[in-house]
Amino acid sequence: MVSPIATNITEIFRNPRVLSGAAIVSGLVGLLALFFINNVYVQVYPLMLLFAGLLSMYTLSSRKEKLSLDFRLGTLIYLAFLLSMCLTVLMYVRSDFSRGLLVYISIIIMYVTGLLSALRIQNLYLSVFILVAAGIVHRATVFYGGPLILGNDPLWHNRIAEEIIISRSLHPLIEEQSKYYYSPLYHIFVGSGTIIFNTNIRNVSFLLITIPYVFVPSFVLLSLAQNYFNHYVGIIAVFLFVTADSTVGWSVLPSTTTLGVTTGSICVYLLVKHLQNRRYIYQILLLPLFMVVLATHQVSAFITACALTLIWGFYTIYEI
Repeated sequence: MVSPIATNITEIFRNPRVLSGAAIVSGLVGLLALFFINNVYVQVYPLMLLFAGLLSMYTLSSRKEKLSLDFRLGTLIYLAFLLSMCLTVLMYVRSDFSRGLLVYISIIIMYVTGLLSALRIQNLYLSVFILVAAGIVHRATVFYGGPLILGNDPLWHNRIAEEIIISRSLHPLIEEQSKYYYSPLYHIFVGSGTIIFNTNIRNVSFLLITIPYVFVPSFVLLSLAQNYFNHYVGIIAVFLFVTADSTVGWSVLPSTTTLGVTTGSICVYLLVKHLQNRRYIYQILLLPLFMVVLATHQVSAFITACALTLIWGFYTIYEI
């Protein structure tokens, strides 16, 4: 039996006027943050929240459920997204893999037109694919912006992965006296990729670590948001995840933590699906996948275990 208090709270947060008011307040608070923090995220996101909240309030007051964009405008938005993506790649390559002002502007236009396109398209998975594609292009411009892999940790992990493949043993981890001797899955996974794809460790880490880090959590967020709210909330959630500063940072610094977050998000998805459907196939898959997280990164495994415990506990209390 669902608790009446939980039902009332859920209804409050599903009220479009409450969400519109929250967006306006968040936008105003974000604008105040400009006095203390001055970067592109603080400049763009509060304005978007404020605009979205005011626009939502206007449409609600005029008894309009949604904006009616005609076919020509929709087509222009799709073309603008594709054009901005192509221009981002073209200008990035022509500028010798450096990000100048025009590349930054093109990336922002790509994200904005991608979000508008995703909200307009009826096919939910295609909408998310557009946002994920924009996120991957953005991360590629950061990841390949220098001659070497970014960050000390990624550089060390990928060097060890190369040495493991060359020696065909975990001896490099023993020489380093590393704790990853007990969780070497990342190094084996990425090192094996150099053999399978016949390319260098840098390209492999982008293909096997960075891209899944954007792709997998996005579809997990979409599925969870769609179940509890609606597909528009799912699209906004994916957009915020793809453009968040922390997720961009982790994805361009591929390491054991990045792979741990990717596999940990799948664990969360499997647990939620099991609690919803009571199908034990999800429970059966959850245990070996958690062992994968444990064999990748111990801290990620601990965080995943805490998240799974909290979700299971709150879901149990919610049903009482």
